[in-house]
Order: sequence, then structure tokens, then C-alpha cells
Amino acid sequence: MERAPAIWHWPRLKSRQNNQIALLLGERYYKCTSLFTAYAGFFLAPDVGNIYRARRGHFSQQIRRYVMKKLLSSLLVGLAFVIAIGAAQAVYAADDRDRGKHRVLAFDVAQDGSTFVLQGPTTDEGFPAQGAIFIIQGFVYPKGTLQGGAVSGTNKDGTAAFPDLVIGTWSCRGWITQDVGLDTSGVEIVGTQIFDLDLDKPGSKTIVTDGIDLSANEVDLNVSFKRAITGGTGKFKRAGGEQIMKNFGFNVSGGFDSTHKLKFVSLDDD
Repeated sequence: MERAPAIWHWPRLKSRQNNQIALLLGERYYKCTSLFTAYAGFFLAPDVGNIYRARRGHFSQQIRRYVMKKLLSSLLVGLAFVIAIGAAQAVYAADDRDRGKHRVLAFDVAQDGSTFVLQGPTTDEGFPAQGAIFIIQGFVYPKGTLQGGAVSGTNKDGTAAFPDLVIGTWSCRGWITQDVGLDTSGVEIVGTQIFDLDLDKPGSKTIVTDGIDLSANEVDLNVSFKRAITGGTGKFKRAGGEQIMKNFGFNVSGGFDSTHKLKFVSLDDD
């Protein structure tokens, strides 16, 4: 009597067995410790259990061919993934280098005291009181022009002391947050500052910041404080970051001289 042909079953093994098979593949056939081999083992683990069959402790030729095809395809996918990540990082690094020169800007500013206009309550001594509103304008110079406050950025009539060095205009509007006096210190103002950096086309390239301002008291001079960069126009239309400001003191027009560092975390490429 003829024996019935053997029927080979391809049972789905448990996850633990799958992992063991994947490890066996790595040890017996592909002795490599690279990232690609690790990726391939992980990729093949769920499938190998479905095709594995024990026959005298060896893999059949069919299984070997199948595993080689799966391993090759997984290696190609892994290689493509790594290349794509490397390319993206290279593009980002090049883009960051291109924009690096725009990431930090620094200026000196001289307020024109003759443009100061105050509206609202005042103290008995005639100083601005809490709740008063104001506006003042000034000149933007390259950083270092005012030599840390050693020179005045304006003349007595409020004109620029260094007209050939002026690179923009500056304005500030805001509110007085406490009654101002000879002995007051700390935060005296919350307001908005606008740096307009195109003298030929006003408004086309501006930076807008918002935040606090410290008092004119000596204890607050040459003390750095931070404000938020909230936007602008032109290449700064999506600008964000922080402004670091430091007041030097009064200039001869009655306004403040100060220095500003603008640190951007986002900018347009226009």
C-alpha cells in the first residue's frame, strides 16, 4: 500500500519563536553588526515564522531564497531611509548656514527727546503717572556707534549726532505702569517698539517688539532686560524671537540712548 504524500504545514509561530528565528538568521547567514542587519532582522521577524519548517535542523532551499529576497528588499529600504535622512539634514544645515547671518542683529538707538509726547495723568511734581500714554522717536545706528553711552546719539535740537551713520528710524509707544519720580526704579513702561530699517521705503523692512522698559534711575542703567520680537514686514514678516535691551542714560536732547540685540528664531528667506 502506497503511503500518502507528506503534507507540510507552515504554522504561525509565536512572537518569541519569530524573534529567535530572526536572531538565527543574523547569526548563521548574515554575520554583520551594522544598522541595516538590525533593521532587517526586525523587518523579517513576523514573516519568517510563517514559512519556517524544521527538517533535520536545516532551512530548505526555498526558505533560503525567500529570506534572501526579503533581506535584500529590507536592506534597500533601510538604505534609502538613511540616505533620505542624511540628505534632509544636509539641506537643513546648508539652509541654516545661509540664514545664519540674519539670526542676530544688533543696533544702538538714540531717542530724540523733542519728539516725546505724553497724554494722561501726571504726578504733583509733573512726572508721568500710572496710566499715561506716550510716543517717542529716534535714530538707529550700527552697534557700537554710541560707545556704550560715552557719546550722545543726538544733538541738543534732537537731530542725529552722526547722520551719515543712521541706518533706520525707531519709534516707541506705550503706557506708564507706575508713578514716575526721582527715586522710582524697576519697570516703568510697557510698550511697542518699531525698528524701520529702510530709509528710502519706510515701512518696507521693519521689526516690531513688545514688552517692558526699565526706569531712568541709575540702578536700572546698563542693566539688560528682554522683550519679545512679535513680527515685522519684508524679510521680517514672520520674525519671532527675543530682544535684549540695555539703556545707557539720557542724551543731550533729553531722550535715552540704548543698545539692542535682536535674536531671531524664525525668519523669512525673502
